[in-house]
Amino acid sequence: MRPIRIELEGFSTFKERTVIEFGDADLIAFVGPTGSGKSSIIDGMTFALYGSVARYGDARLVAPVIHQGQNEAKVRLDFELAGVRYVAVRVVRRTKTGATTKEARLEQLGDVDDGRVPVLASGAKELTEKVEELLGLDFSQFTRTVVLPQGEFADFLKDEPANRQKLLRRLLDFEVYSRMGSLARDVAKKAAGQAELIEAQLTRYADLTPGLVDEQRSRLGALGSLAETARAGLDEIDRIEERLVALRSAVTTTDHHLAALTAVDVPPAARVASDAMASLRRELEQNRLAVTEARAALAVREAEAAVAGDARDLERQRSAVI
Repeated sequence: MRPIRIELEGFSTFKERTVIEFGDADLIAFVGPTGSGKSSIIDGMTFALYGSVARYGDARLVAPVIHQGQNEAKVRLDFELAGVRYVAVRVVRRTKTGATTKEARLEQLGDVDDGRVPVLASGAKELTEKVEELLGLDFSQFTRTVVLPQGEFADFLKDEPANRQKLLRRLLDFEVYSRMGSLARDVAKKAAGQAELIEAQLTRYADLTPGLVDEQRSRLGALGSLAETARAGLDEIDRIEERLVALRSAVTTTDHHLAALTAVDVPPAARVASDAMASLRRELEQNRLAVTEARAALAVREAEAAVAGDARDLERQRSAVI
């Protein structure tokens, strides 16, 4: 993070509006007598970002930042991070019991198509959380590394080694190497698993010869032909099943018709007439047989009469038969 500009009004020792431009300076030193506001400038930067001042000993205290002759304190910090410029603003107002944050917002500066400035956070808590996300440091870490209050550098040096190591790793972005190591271990683990699988396959096919490969290919071709035959048979079975479905439907319909006919009550007179008709059919069939036999006999007699020359007797017989 690089501070670009800070504006203080009613904040700590700065009763009137004061603007400090840092410009393109690579190194800046605040010099002056005690009480001239050197520490207040650093406090203003910290307060704009996190809403707290480290030297008060309580991150929740905001009332002490207001100048004794004012009812309201305002601080604005313009800063740059990864090539992007931001503006953090906090306004604190006195209350009967202390003070409250009246306004807090974080904006992103830059080229915007519609001309509006994007508001990234609104409200004290949301602004602090967004700053922690952008900087990667909370208030405690920021005041132990970036801004060390007077006399607290020794505390940082005396801190637990594990805490100092963790903080420095995060500050210097050494965690990327931890992530790289974790990723490399995952890749190595997957590669080892694949190597074991390949080794097992090589062991399984250790006796494989060109002749065996050709044999397996021939068997594979035969299986392919068998599969084609099986598919054709399955198609024929499907067609037969379709016909069976149609036949089952026809049988069901016929069963319904037979059941309906069986249920019909035939009158006795109809049964008698049916029997009489059957008797007449039998008698008719008998008469047909008699006529056929008579015609056959006539044919024989005609042949005999033709031979004997008795045409008149044959005619009489014909008339008698007919």
